Amino acid sequence: MLFSAALACLLACGQTKPDTKTNPSPLPGVWQFSYSLGAVDHIQTVEINPQNEFIFFNATVAITSERVEHSGDTLRIYMPIYGTYLDFTELSDTSMVGHWVNPSRTDYRVPVRATRGTREHHLPAPPGTDTLTYACTFSEGTDDAYPAEGLFTLNGSNLYATFRTETGDYRFLEGTPSNGRWNFGCFDGSHLFQFTAEVKGDSISGTFYSGTHWSEPFTGIRTLGSVLRDPFTITYVVNDSLIRPKIINANSEVSALSADYFNGKTHIVHILGTWCPNCLDESRYLSELLKKYGEDQLSITGFAFERKSADSLRIAGIERYRKQTGINYPIYLSGDAAKGQASEMFNMLNGITSFPTTLIIDKYGNIALVHTGFNGPGTGAHYTSFRRRFEAALDSLVTLP
Repeated sequence: MLFSAALACLLACGQTKPDTKTNPSPLPGVWQFSYSLGAVDHIQTVEINPQNEFIFFNATVAITSERVEHSGDTLRIYMPIYGTYLDFTELSDTSMVGHWVNPSRTDYRVPVRATRGTREHHLPAPPGTDTLTYACTFSEGTDDAYPAEGLFTLNGSNLYATFRTETGDYRFLEGTPSNGRWNFGCFDGSHLFQFTAEVKGDSISGTFYSGTHWSEPFTGIRTLGSVLRDPFTITYVVNDSLIRPKIINANSEVSALSADYFNGKTHIVHILGTWCPNCLDESRYLSELLKKYGEDQLSITGFAFERKSADSLRIAGIERYRKQTGINYPIYLSGDAAKGQASEMFNMLNGITSFPTTLIIDKYGNIALVHTGFNGPGTGAHYTSFRRRFEAALDSLVTLP
Protein backbone atom coordinates (compact mmCIF):
# COMPACT_ATOMS: atom_id res chain seq x y z
CA MET A 1 0.00 0.00 0.00
CA LEU A 2 2.85 2.37 0.85
CA PHE A 3 4.51 1.65 -2.53
CA SER A 4 1.28 2.30 -4.47
CA ALA A 5 0.64 5.57 -2.69
CA ALA A 6 4.19 6.80 -3.30
CA LEU A 7 4.03 5.74 -6.95
CA ALA A 8 0.79 7.62 -7.52
CA CYS A 9 2.25 10.70 -5.87
CA LEU A 10 5.36 10.55 -8.02
CA LEU A 11 3.64 10.07 -11.37
CA ALA A 12 0.95 12.67 -10.75
CA CYS A 13 3.78 15.16 -11.18
CA GLY A 14 3.98 14.28 -14.91
CA GLN A 15 7.21 15.40 -16.54
CA THR A 16 8.25 17.74 -13.71
CA LYS A 17 11.10 16.31 -11.67
CA PRO A 18 9.99 16.19 -8.05
CA ASP A 19 11.81 17.58 -5.06
CA THR A 20 13.52 14.42 -3.84
CA LYS A 21 13.63 15.73 -0.28
CA THR A 22 9.83 15.68 0.03
CA ASN A 23 8.94 13.19 -2.70
CA PRO A 24 11.65 10.52 -2.91
CA SER A 25 11.63 7.89 -5.64
CA PRO A 26 9.37 4.96 -4.80
CA LEU A 27 11.51 2.62 -6.92
CA PRO A 28 15.11 3.30 -5.89
CA GLY A 29 18.09 1.17 -6.83
CA VAL A 30 18.78 -1.68 -9.22
CA TRP A 31 16.31 -3.72 -11.27
CA GLN A 32 16.69 -6.55 -13.76
CA PHE A 33 14.43 -6.27 -16.83
CA SER A 34 13.71 -9.52 -18.69
CA TYR A 35 12.36 -9.14 -22.24
CA SER A 36 10.74 -12.32 -23.62
CA LEU A 37 11.58 -12.90 -27.29
CA GLY A 38 9.92 -16.32 -27.37
CA ALA A 39 12.78 -18.81 -27.58
CA VAL A 40 15.13 -16.62 -25.50
CA ASP A 41 15.08 -13.73 -23.03
CA HIS A 42 17.18 -10.61 -22.99
CA ILE A 43 18.26 -9.53 -19.50
CA GLN A 44 19.17 -5.90 -18.87
CA THR A 45 20.25 -3.95 -15.79
CA VAL A 46 18.11 -0.87 -15.15
CA GLU A 47 18.66 1.63 -12.33
CA ILE A 48 16.26 4.19 -10.87
CA ASN A 49 18.12 7.34 -9.86
CA PRO A 50 17.14 9.89 -7.18
CA GLN A 51 15.36 11.96 -9.84
CA ASN A 52 13.06 8.97 -10.57
CA GLU A 53 14.53 8.42 -14.03
CA PHE A 54 14.96 4.91 -15.47
CA ILE A 55 18.50 4.30 -16.74
CA PHE A 56 18.96 1.41 -19.21
CA PHE A 57 22.49 -0.01 -19.56
CA ASN A 58 24.04 -1.48 -22.72
CA ALA A 59 27.76 -2.18 -22.28
CA THR A 60 29.47 1.24 -22.22
CA VAL A 61 26.28 3.23 -22.84
CA ALA A 62 23.57 4.40 -20.44
CA ILE A 63 20.18 5.53 -21.82
CA THR A 64 17.89 7.65 -19.63
CA SER A 65 14.11 7.54 -20.02
CA GLU A 66 12.50 10.57 -21.65
CA ARG A 67 9.70 10.73 -19.06
CA VAL A 68 7.54 8.59 -16.78
CA GLU A 69 3.76 8.81 -16.56
CA HIS A 70 0.92 7.11 -14.69
CA SER A 71 -2.51 6.51 -16.17
CA GLY A 72 -4.99 4.44 -14.19
CA ASP A 73 -3.16 1.27 -13.20
CA THR A 74 -0.41 1.65 -15.80
CA LEU A 75 3.14 2.89 -15.31
CA ARG A 76 4.45 4.11 -18.67
CA ILE A 77 8.16 4.69 -19.32
CA TYR A 78 8.87 6.62 -22.52
CA MET A 79 12.17 5.86 -24.25
CA PRO A 80 14.01 8.80 -25.85
CA ILE A 81 14.38 9.43 -29.59
CA TYR A 82 12.36 6.57 -31.07
CA GLY A 83 8.85 7.05 -29.66
CA THR A 84 8.59 3.62 -28.00
CA TYR A 85 7.58 2.95 -24.41
CA LEU A 86 7.20 0.31 -21.70
CA ASP A 87 3.82 -0.23 -20.03
CA PHE A 88 3.74 -1.98 -16.65
CA THR A 89 0.32 -2.96 -15.32
CA GLU A 90 1.22 -5.24 -12.41
CA LEU A 91 3.21 -3.27 -9.85
CA SER A 92 4.67 -4.05 -6.45
CA ASP A 93 7.75 -3.01 -4.52
CA THR A 94 9.67 -6.07 -5.81
CA SER A 95 8.36 -6.71 -9.34
CA MET A 96 6.63 -5.21 -12.38
CA VAL A 97 4.97 -6.98 -15.31
CA GLY A 98 4.14 -5.41 -18.66
CA HIS A 99 5.19 -4.93 -22.29
CA TRP A 100 7.55 -2.97 -24.50
CA VAL A 101 5.41 -1.29 -27.16
CA ASN A 102 6.69 -0.07 -30.54
CA PRO A 103 3.93 2.06 -32.12
CA SER A 104 5.69 2.12 -35.50
CA ARG A 105 4.81 -1.57 -35.88
CA THR A 106 1.25 -2.86 -35.91
CA ASP A 107 0.23 -4.28 -32.51
CA TYR A 108 3.86 -4.88 -31.54
CA ARG A 109 4.15 -5.75 -27.85
CA VAL A 110 7.03 -7.67 -26.23
CA PRO A 111 6.44 -9.11 -22.72
CA VAL A 112 8.69 -7.63 -20.02
CA ARG A 113 9.10 -8.64 -16.38
CA ALA A 114 11.14 -6.54 -13.96
CA THR A 115 12.43 -7.64 -10.57
CA ARG A 116 14.64 -5.99 -8.03
CA GLY A 117 18.27 -6.81 -8.69
CA THR A 118 21.39 -6.97 -6.61
CA ARG A 119 24.10 -6.35 -9.20
CA GLU A 120 24.82 -2.71 -9.98
CA HIS A 121 26.01 -1.86 -13.46
CA HIS A 122 29.36 -0.11 -13.55
CA LEU A 123 30.13 1.15 -17.03
CA PRO A 124 33.31 -0.62 -18.17
CA ALA A 125 36.21 0.97 -19.99
CA PRO A 126 35.88 0.78 -23.78
CA PRO A 127 37.23 -2.45 -25.29
CA GLY A 128 40.98 -2.44 -25.85
CA THR A 129 43.24 -4.14 -28.36
CA ASP A 130 42.45 -7.65 -27.06
CA THR A 131 39.23 -7.82 -29.11
CA LEU A 132 38.56 -11.17 -30.80
CA THR A 133 37.48 -10.82 -34.44
CA TYR A 134 35.32 -13.35 -36.32
CA ALA A 135 34.48 -13.33 -40.02
CA CYS A 136 30.77 -14.14 -39.93
CA THR A 137 27.91 -14.85 -42.30
CA PHE A 138 24.26 -14.35 -41.37
CA SER A 139 21.52 -16.44 -43.07
CA GLU A 140 24.14 -18.35 -45.05
CA GLY A 141 22.83 -20.15 -48.13
CA THR A 142 19.79 -17.89 -48.54
CA ASP A 143 18.98 -14.84 -50.65
CA ASP A 144 19.19 -12.78 -47.44
CA ALA A 145 22.78 -13.81 -46.63
CA TYR A 146 25.18 -11.02 -45.68
CA PRO A 147 28.72 -10.80 -44.28
CA ALA A 148 29.55 -9.37 -40.88
CA GLU A 149 32.54 -8.93 -38.63
CA GLY A 150 31.99 -10.03 -35.03
CA LEU A 151 34.01 -8.12 -32.42
CA PHE A 152 34.15 -9.63 -28.92
CA THR A 153 35.94 -8.53 -25.76
CA LEU A 154 35.97 -10.82 -22.70
CA ASN A 155 36.48 -9.29 -19.27
CA GLY A 156 36.04 -11.85 -16.51
CA SER A 157 32.34 -12.69 -16.32
CA ASN A 158 31.42 -9.95 -18.81
CA LEU A 159 31.25 -10.05 -22.59
CA TYR A 160 31.17 -6.89 -24.74
CA ALA A 161 30.41 -7.27 -28.42
CA THR A 162 29.17 -5.83 -31.68
CA PHE A 163 28.92 -6.85 -35.32
CA ARG A 164 30.17 -4.63 -38.14
CA THR A 165 28.25 -4.92 -41.42
CA GLU A 166 28.31 -3.06 -44.73
CA THR A 167 25.27 -1.03 -43.66
CA GLY A 168 26.23 -0.33 -40.04
CA ASP A 169 27.14 -1.91 -36.74
CA TYR A 170 24.88 -3.58 -34.16
CA ARG A 171 26.08 -1.05 -31.61
CA PHE A 172 26.64 -1.79 -27.92
CA LEU A 173 26.00 -5.43 -26.98
CA GLU A 174 26.80 -7.08 -23.68
CA GLY A 175 26.24 -10.40 -21.95
CA THR A 176 27.87 -13.37 -20.30
CA PRO A 177 30.21 -16.15 -21.44
CA SER A 178 29.74 -19.59 -19.82
CA ASN A 179 31.41 -22.87 -20.80
CA GLY A 180 31.74 -22.01 -24.47
CA ARG A 181 28.29 -20.46 -24.73
CA TRP A 182 27.91 -16.71 -25.21
CA ASN A 183 24.63 -14.90 -24.62
CA PHE A 184 24.55 -11.18 -25.32
CA GLY A 185 22.27 -8.42 -26.61
CA CYS A 186 20.87 -4.93 -26.10
CA PHE A 187 17.75 -2.83 -25.68
CA ASP A 188 18.02 0.83 -26.70
CA GLY A 189 14.41 1.80 -27.32
CA SER A 190 14.63 0.98 -31.03
CA HIS A 191 16.44 -2.35 -31.12
CA LEU A 192 15.76 -5.34 -28.91
CA PHE A 193 18.52 -7.79 -29.84
CA GLN A 194 19.60 -11.10 -28.35
CA PHE A 195 22.34 -13.41 -29.64
CA THR A 196 23.01 -16.96 -28.52
CA ALA A 197 26.29 -18.51 -29.65
CA GLU A 198 28.44 -21.59 -29.16
CA VAL A 199 32.20 -21.19 -29.46
CA LYS A 200 34.38 -24.18 -30.38
CA GLY A 201 38.05 -23.56 -31.09
CA ASP A 202 38.23 -20.84 -33.73
CA SER A 203 34.59 -21.17 -34.84
CA ILE A 204 31.37 -19.61 -33.62
CA SER A 205 27.76 -20.40 -34.51
CA GLY A 206 24.46 -19.24 -33.15
CA THR A 207 21.17 -17.42 -33.63
CA PHE A 208 20.31 -13.73 -33.79
CA TYR A 209 16.90 -12.65 -32.46
CA SER A 210 15.48 -9.20 -33.22
CA GLY A 211 12.46 -8.63 -31.02
CA THR A 212 9.71 -11.18 -31.55
CA HIS A 213 9.52 -10.68 -35.32
CA TRP A 214 12.85 -11.97 -36.66
CA SER A 215 15.53 -14.58 -36.09
CA GLU A 216 18.33 -15.94 -38.25
CA PRO A 217 21.40 -18.17 -37.88
CA PHE A 218 25.00 -17.02 -38.12
CA THR A 219 28.39 -18.70 -38.29
CA GLY A 220 31.94 -17.40 -38.13
CA ILE A 221 35.62 -18.16 -37.81
CA ARG A 222 38.47 -16.30 -36.11
CA THR A 223 40.32 -13.96 -38.43
CA LEU A 224 42.82 -11.11 -38.46
CA GLY A 225 41.37 -9.51 -41.60
CA SER A 226 38.07 -8.05 -42.73
CA VAL A 227 35.35 -9.68 -44.82
CA LEU A 228 33.63 -6.37 -45.54
CA ARG A 229 33.91 -4.15 -48.60
CA ASP A 230 35.37 -0.68 -48.26
CA PRO A 231 32.44 1.61 -47.26
CA PHE A 232 34.00 4.42 -49.30
CA THR A 233 33.61 2.41 -52.55
CA ILE A 234 30.24 0.62 -52.23
CA THR A 235 28.23 3.64 -53.43
CA TYR A 236 29.60 5.81 -56.24
CA VAL A 237 28.68 8.40 -58.87
CA VAL A 238 27.37 6.99 -62.19
CA ASN A 239 26.16 10.13 -63.98
CA ASP A 240 26.37 13.91 -63.83
CA SER A 241 22.76 14.57 -62.78
CA LEU A 242 22.31 17.67 -60.67
CA ILE A 243 21.82 17.11 -56.94
CA ARG A 244 18.42 18.58 -56.08
CA PRO A 245 16.82 16.53 -53.29
CA LYS A 246 13.10 16.95 -52.72
CA ILE A 247 11.74 18.19 -49.42
CA ILE A 248 8.20 17.77 -48.07
CA ASN A 249 6.41 20.19 -45.76
CA ALA A 250 3.69 19.57 -43.18
CA ASN A 251 1.01 20.11 -45.84
CA SER A 252 2.54 17.33 -48.00
CA GLU A 253 3.73 19.88 -50.54
CA VAL A 254 6.88 18.80 -52.40
CA SER A 255 9.64 21.15 -53.56
CA ALA A 256 13.30 20.89 -54.53
CA LEU A 257 16.31 22.79 -53.24
CA SER A 258 17.70 25.50 -55.49
CA ALA A 259 20.26 24.52 -58.10
CA ASP A 260 23.09 26.38 -56.32
CA TYR A 261 22.26 25.17 -52.79
CA PHE A 262 25.48 23.18 -52.49
CA ASN A 263 27.81 25.78 -54.01
CA GLY A 264 30.14 28.06 -52.09
CA LYS A 265 31.42 25.85 -49.27
CA THR A 266 32.17 22.21 -48.54
CA HIS A 267 28.90 20.43 -47.85
CA ILE A 268 27.90 17.11 -46.26
CA VAL A 269 24.65 15.47 -47.36
CA HIS A 270 23.29 13.04 -44.75
CA ILE A 271 20.73 10.54 -46.08
CA LEU A 272 19.10 9.09 -42.96
CA GLY A 273 16.04 7.97 -41.04
CA THR A 274 15.28 9.07 -37.49
CA TRP A 275 14.19 5.47 -36.76
CA CYS A 276 17.76 4.25 -37.42
CA PRO A 277 20.23 3.99 -34.48
CA ASN A 278 23.24 3.96 -36.85
CA CYS A 279 21.95 7.22 -38.33
CA LEU A 280 21.73 8.62 -34.81
CA ASP A 281 25.37 7.73 -34.14
CA GLU A 282 26.42 9.44 -37.36
CA SER A 283 24.20 12.48 -36.70
CA ARG A 284 26.02 13.03 -33.43
CA TYR A 285 29.39 12.65 -35.17
CA LEU A 286 28.44 15.12 -37.91
CA SER A 287 27.34 17.64 -35.29
CA GLU A 288 30.83 17.37 -33.80
CA LEU A 289 32.33 18.06 -37.23
CA LEU A 290 30.25 21.19 -37.70
CA LYS A 291 31.55 22.53 -34.41
CA LYS A 292 35.13 21.60 -35.35
CA TYR A 293 35.20 23.19 -38.82
CA GLY A 294 32.71 26.00 -38.24
CA GLU A 295 29.78 27.07 -40.38
CA ASP A 296 31.99 29.37 -42.45
CA GLN A 297 33.84 26.31 -43.84
CA LEU A 298 31.31 23.48 -43.64
CA SER A 299 27.58 23.06 -44.17
CA ILE A 300 25.55 19.91 -43.39
CA THR A 301 22.02 19.03 -44.48
CA GLY A 302 20.04 15.92 -43.58
CA PHE A 303 17.42 14.32 -45.83
CA ALA A 304 15.19 11.98 -43.82
CA PHE A 305 13.27 9.01 -45.22
CA GLU A 306 10.71 8.20 -42.56
CA ARG A 307 8.27 5.42 -41.73
CA LYS A 308 4.80 6.07 -43.11
CA SER A 309 2.61 8.51 -41.20
CA ALA A 310 1.06 11.92 -41.76
CA ASP A 311 3.74 14.29 -43.03
CA SER A 312 3.02 16.75 -40.22
CA LEU A 313 3.70 14.00 -37.67
CA ARG A 314 6.88 12.92 -39.45
CA ILE A 315 8.21 16.49 -39.49
CA ALA A 316 7.36 16.86 -35.78
CA GLY A 317 9.26 13.61 -35.17
CA ILE A 318 12.31 14.97 -37.03
CA GLU A 319 12.31 18.12 -34.90
CA ARG A 320 11.96 16.01 -31.75
CA TYR A 321 14.94 13.94 -32.92
CA ARG A 322 17.03 17.09 -33.45
CA LYS A 323 16.04 18.61 -30.13
CA GLN A 324 16.64 15.52 -28.01
CA THR A 325 20.04 14.80 -29.57
CA GLY A 326 21.32 18.38 -29.91
CA ILE A 327 21.84 18.05 -33.67
CA ASN A 328 22.94 21.41 -35.04
CA TYR A 329 22.12 21.12 -38.75
CA PRO A 330 18.79 21.11 -40.64
CA ILE A 331 17.02 17.85 -41.50
CA TYR A 332 14.26 17.81 -44.11
CA LEU A 333 11.59 15.18 -44.69
CA SER A 334 12.28 13.71 -48.15
CA GLY A 335 10.17 10.56 -48.41
CA ASP A 336 9.33 7.13 -47.06
CA ALA A 337 11.79 4.77 -45.38
CA ALA A 338 12.55 2.93 -48.62
CA LYS A 339 15.94 2.51 -50.26
CA GLY A 340 14.30 2.50 -53.70
CA GLN A 341 12.74 5.90 -53.09
CA ALA A 342 16.05 7.31 -51.85
CA SER A 343 17.85 5.80 -54.87
CA GLU A 344 15.40 7.47 -57.23
CA MET A 345 15.97 10.86 -55.62
CA PHE A 346 19.77 10.51 -55.63
CA ASN A 347 19.87 8.99 -59.10
CA MET A 348 23.36 10.28 -59.83
CA LEU A 349 24.57 7.36 -57.64
CA ASN A 350 24.57 3.63 -58.38
CA GLY A 351 21.93 3.20 -55.67
CA ILE A 352 21.25 3.77 -51.97
CA THR A 353 21.86 0.46 -50.20
CA SER A 354 21.94 1.74 -46.63
CA PHE A 355 20.55 4.28 -44.24
CA PRO A 356 22.68 6.21 -43.55
CA THR A 357 24.55 7.12 -46.73
CA THR A 358 26.72 10.24 -46.63
CA LEU A 359 28.08 12.47 -49.40
CA ILE A 360 30.81 15.08 -49.24
CA ILE A 361 30.33 17.79 -51.89
CA ASP A 362 33.02 20.27 -52.84
CA LYS A 363 32.55 24.06 -53.10
CA TYR A 364 31.54 23.76 -56.75
CA GLY A 365 28.72 21.26 -56.18
CA ASN A 366 30.64 18.14 -57.23
CA ILE A 367 30.40 14.88 -55.25
CA ALA A 368 33.88 14.23 -53.93
CA LEU A 369 33.20 11.25 -51.65
CA VAL A 370 30.38 8.83 -50.79
CA HIS A 371 30.30 6.72 -47.61
CA THR A 372 27.86 3.83 -47.14
CA GLY A 373 26.47 2.85 -43.73
CA PHE A 374 28.00 3.78 -40.41
CA ASN A 375 30.06 1.66 -38.05
CA GLY A 376 30.14 3.91 -35.01
CA PRO A 377 31.62 4.19 -31.50
CA GLY A 378 30.67 0.61 -30.61
CA THR A 379 33.32 -0.67 -33.06
CA GLY A 380 36.27 0.87 -31.20
CA ALA A 381 39.41 1.14 -33.32
CA HIS A 382 37.41 0.75 -36.55
CA TYR A 383 35.46 3.90 -35.71
CA THR A 384 38.69 5.77 -34.95
CA SER A 385 40.13 4.70 -38.31
CA PHE A 386 37.00 5.84 -40.14
CA ARG A 387 37.15 9.28 -38.50
CA ARG A 388 40.77 9.80 -39.58
CA ARG A 389 39.96 8.93 -43.18
CA PHE A 390 36.74 10.95 -43.37
CA GLU A 391 38.25 14.05 -41.79
CA ALA A 392 41.34 13.84 -43.99
CA ALA A 393 39.01 14.08 -47.00
CA LEU A 394 37.25 17.07 -45.42
CA ASP A 395 40.55 18.77 -44.66
CA SER A 396 41.60 18.57 -48.30
CA LEU A 397 38.31 20.10 -49.46
CA VAL A 398 37.75 22.95 -47.01
CA THR A 399 41.20 24.37 -47.85
CA LEU A 400 40.49 24.53 -51.61
CA PRO A 401 40.18 28.08 -53.02
